[in-house]
Amino acid sequence: MPDAVISVRCRTTVRATMRQAMRWSKGHVQLHKRYAPPTEQGAARAWRYTLREVVQLAKRVPAARAREDWLRLGWDLAWLSDQVVGGIVSLAPPVP
Repeated sequence: MPDAVISVRCRTTVRATMRQAMRWSKGHVQLHKRYAPPTEQGAARAWRYTLREVVQLAKRVPAARAREDWLRLGWDLAWLSDQVVGGIVSLAPPVP
C-alpha cells in the first residue's frame, strides 16, 4: 500500500516501551503468517535464530548502564518474548 501511514511515538518508561514492543511483535507474527511467501528455511531455523537472539540479549544485560540501554533491552526482551508467544498462539514460527 503506497499510502500506508505508520505513527510512532517514543515511550519514556521501560514498561511502556515493553508494552509497545509486545503489541508490535504479535502483530508482526500475524502479518508474516498471513502475507509472507512460504520459505524453505523451515520452522526449526526460525526457532534456533530466536534462541540465539535470547542468548545475545542475556549477554547485554551486565553492560546496561544508561537509561537508553535499559529501554533498548526492554524493547528487545518484549519483542522476542512475544515473537515466541505469537508463534505459539498462531501456530507459526517466530519471524527472524
